Amino acid sequence: MAARRQALRLAARALEQRLNADTSDYVGPELPCPCGGVAHYHGRHEKTFESVLGPLHLKRAYYDCGRCHHGFCPRDRALKLESFSLTPGVLRMTASAAALVSFEESGALLHELAGVEVSVKQVERAAEALGAEIAVDERQDVERMREVAPTMYLGLDGTGCPCARKKSQTARASKPTARPKPAKPSWSLSGRQNREIGKANPCAIQDRSAIRVRLKAPPLRIPAPTCRILPRAYSARPAAAV
Repeated sequence: MAARRQALRLAARALEQRLNADTSDYVGPELPCPCGGVAHYHGRHEKTFESVLGPLHLKRAYYDCGRCHHGFCPRDRALKLESFSLTPGVLRMTASAAALVSFEESGALLHELAGVEVSVKQVERAAEALGAEIAVDERQDVERMREVAPTMYLGLDGTGCPCARKKSQTARASKPTARPKPAKPSWSLSGRQNREIGKANPCAIQDRSAIRVRLKAPPLRIPAPTCRILPRAYSARPAAAV
């Protein structure tokens, strides 16, 4: 890892010397400003940029406009460095890290994996600016939707839909604020009465199923047996010899 960082540092120094030796970004004493005014040359200004190779100390021709009181460097525009002090490669890595983790963790992650020093404030500004650019691009380039199908189906589960019973309709007239309760699904088992139940200990069994309560049926009572139930009697006749 130390050898790799040393190699990147040497590459950064070589690139820095090559760019500083090139003074072609000076295009005259005056340049038109985007505001419509005239920007005048004010020498070469130095600024540090963070690149994938490491920090670069670049000297660029600087022009200042007396009308809007803003300055710019033609080289920054050519290298896409005018918005941030990060090169496009580092800016792309910063945006990818900020989309996954927090701003503070993004700076630590970039330092650990790429050896790039990006402050928390730089990560925040870069992420917010790129997010605004993405939002503008999405509003301008809207994908065309597919054609709507001629037939569409809608499914609805109505087990919890509010409903009112018949007897509560009159109650609602007297109580306007009364709200019907949601219907609760219920089930019951109905069939023939088993007459052979409970012959030993007769007792009253009340049927509490939902259907009988709704119909107000009387309780189901099983009568007591009139005679004692004995085991099955065997024939007194002697068994025939086989």
